[in-house]
Amino acid sequence: MNNGKLLLEMIDVDIRALAQNLVVAFRTRANNRKIAFQVVVDRRVPGVLETDPTRLLQVLSNLISNALKFTPKHGSVTCTIHRVEERESSHRSGRKHRRAVTFFQPKDDNDHADSKDSN
Repeated sequence: MNNGKLLLEMIDVDIRALAQNLVVAFRTRANNRKIAFQVVVDRRVPGVLETDPTRLLQVLSNLISNALKFTPKHGSVTCTIHRVEERESSHRSGRKHRRAVTFFQPKDDNDHADSKDSN
């Protein structure tokens, strides 16, 4: 951080290699909890993206870690990376910047029909 601003290291990243690294990093934890785990990269996502690999791995790792932590045994966790709409935005400098619209959407595939709260 510099003057309260987060500095990003924008470099070309092989997104499929990054996805495979996530699978390797979390496979043992998922297997130990008997959770099916996968990272899927949509075919429309370019092979190389300009991003900050450290920050991207940090965010994805935290999301996956929490998903595995709160998913019951025999459940499943899927991290899907897909292309989203890009927008141009003007900043005070007058320069146009491309910005990807990013969102995280948790998906619960577990059937809770036999939980205590069911009637």
